[in-house]
Amino acid sequence: MEIMENEVLNDAENIFLVRPANNINNYVFAVRPSFAFRKKVFEASVFNPLENSANAFDNSRYWRLDEAGQEIRGSSTFLGLRFDKVIRPLGLWVPGVLEARVLDVKKELTNGVYRDFGMAVYDESNPNKEIAQKLAERAKKEGWVLPLLVPFRGLDYQLNPKAQYGVDVSIVEKPEGIVKGKDAVDVLNQFAWKTNSGAHGLYRFDGGGWCADDDDLAGSGGYGRVGDWICGEAARTDLAKAYDSLSERKYGAKIRELQGQMQKQKEAFVQSLEAN
Repeated sequence: MEIMENEVLNDAENIFLVRPANNINNYVFAVRPSFAFRKKVFEASVFNPLENSANAFDNSRYWRLDEAGQEIRGSSTFLGLRFDKVIRPLGLWVPGVLEARVLDVKKELTNGVYRDFGMAVYDESNPNKEIAQKLAERAKKEGWVLPLLVPFRGLDYQLNPKAQYGVDVSIVEKPEGIVKGKDAVDVLNQFAWKTNSGAHGLYRFDGGGWCADDDDLAGSGGYGRVGDWICGEAARTDLAKAYDSLSERKYGAKIRELQGQMQKQKEAFVQSLEAN
């Protein structure tokens, strides 16, 4: 199933700038992608039957495509990670805590649903000790101070039937967006719920509270959402063009309708002047 790289910007339902990118000509953006784009990503994410049999992704009751409501229903740490892996080759990613907090300030993360944004790693103990040890080992190797707030794009997984969830989780070779040590503590101190050990899911709950305490990394509910916001990086000119296209789709027809009404009113006014 082909997913085009420019599709997410060309058909976006909304676009926000998040921050300047490392490349001074680029910006990190967040978009609400079209349902057509999200549908393609969802279908690609569930394509591998071997993955679907792993405990990490066994959420058939909740993880589903809602065509009528135009939503992907369900969310968990693993479901978010699997969705993220599909869009990575396009230079896109599911928001991490840094991008999601910006969207929250802009009041773009609506309540009534919950969204996962990665994983919090406090230390090498339980819960999820198997995963926590592996991620903490990588942190030690790199000289990173725990805790870590790791976005989905910083994580990877491989199928392993002997693992707790049926997958091994690791940190990618060149991760971006990981919040470490004191910076992570500063973020966690703003959260409604957090803990102090093991590995947990990182999410914004349905009432708006931020949490880093989910010990069931595969747990999902029908009111979870994945993919309703996606991030990427693009040049200033490309983003300006995409916003012009968005404005045309949202307002173009209405503007032309108003212009037509104004023209008719003007013509009627001129005719009344000539009649008198």
